[in-house]
Amino acid sequence: ERSEYETIIFGPNGLVNRRIQKMEILAQRLTMLRKQKDVSRKVVAEAVHIAERTYQRYEEAEREPNASVLAELAKYYNVSLDYLVGHKDEV
Repeated sequence: ERSEYETIIFGPNGLVNRRIQKMEILAQRLTMLRKQKDVSRKVVAEAVHIAERTYQRYEEAEREPNASVLAELAKYYNVSLDYLVGHKDEV
């Protein structure tokens, strides 16, 4: 049985991997939240104790944060983990 992150779905341009879709939601939300807070990537990275380039990769959907970093990001932005990863649209 496939997990939610491994499910293959059909999109308008053929097969789309849901994991990539979830990473893109996370990336969009991280970017939006950072801009709303009016801070740099460097400020966020320092607050959650990661490298600036690592945070940049999260915003560009090139890399997924581990659970502890996700929890720190949710705390920093004062949002739920479910919102951050796209499970809910309410903060």
